[in-house]
Amino acid sequence: MKKPPKKRRPYVCGLEASLDLVNGKWKPLILRAIRKGSRRYSELRRAVVGVSDKMLIMHLKELEADHVVTRKDFQEIPPRVEYSLTPFGVSLIDTMYAFTA
Repeated sequence: MKKPPKKRRPYVCGLEASLDLVNGKWKPLILRAIRKGSRRYSELRRAVVGVSDKMLIMHLKELEADHVVTRKDFQEIPPRVEYSLTPFGVSLIDTMYAFTA
């Protein structure tokens, strides 16, 4: 039986919201790989060493649902899909990199 989605409490500050969006082991690495431009799925798989296909797909779908990443499907054979940051994703990355400097 599927669990109901977890309710989010109101955030106290923007940093708390940012950290909630990019929590986990793989999401920051995925965002790092996308930050310099659009990336195809296979490029992301090579850039994020150690991530399984299942986890990469799951995290990309979550980032897309949170409007951090956009997915562009070219409707070609063989399939070609590119992922890139949204303006919100760019601002999120800029905020997070300010803490690493």
